Amino acid sequence: MRKYNVPTRRDIINIAVPMFRERGYDKTTLKMIASELGLAHSVIAHHFKNKRGIIKAILDEFIHSIREHIRTVVSEDANEYLLICIEYLYICREVMSFEDKWRVFYHQENIELWKGLSFIEDEYRTITKQFQKELTDDEIRMTAIMDLGARLRLLEERNLGNITCEEFYHNLLYLIGLLSRLDEMTIQRNIKRASEIADNNVPAIHFL
Repeated sequence: MRKYNVPTRRDIINIAVPMFRERGYDKTTLKMIASELGLAHSVIAHHFKNKRGIIKAILDEFIHSIREHIRTVVSEDANEYLLICIEYLYICREVMSFEDKWRVFYHQENIELWKGLSFIEDEYRTITKQFQKELTDDEIRMTAIMDLGARLRLLEERNLGNITCEEFYHNLLYLIGLLSRLDEMTIQRNIKRASEIADNNVPAIHFL
């Protein structure tokens, strides 16, 4: 075990990632992470107030890396719906194909973050503006609420084994297109294009 005198956020994340992967999120405690660092539990609090803060940092880095990769494989004028489709497909293939990663990525604490709705609202606000759909803030809010309800139901169906990983994300991407008021041809064209791009440009990016 390496001794860390003053651990950085990166040190803590590097220690936490294999522990979350091998032990699971629920069975990994801050005390265990601190022990691996060779430090008192209280030292971690300088960077992270709780375990949720660590996993959120890991999720943010993972998604940021995916978005950076996407910028290198699509044209600058690619529409936001296509970008979201590609991003979600990459997440699907990295996370849903591995049960240990799936359990951490879709842990209840992470799902609770969705319920703030802000990132879902941002997605719809960007897509609808780009496709010149005039929605009010109240309409965007209601759209995000409908999305969240359907998203949670799809997740439940995936957990029950009623749909596959690919079906989960295809249905989610189709839902986003519909709720963005896009026409059928635009939705299908972008989902198809996203699949082609994801198939031909596999990133060396891993969650946990």
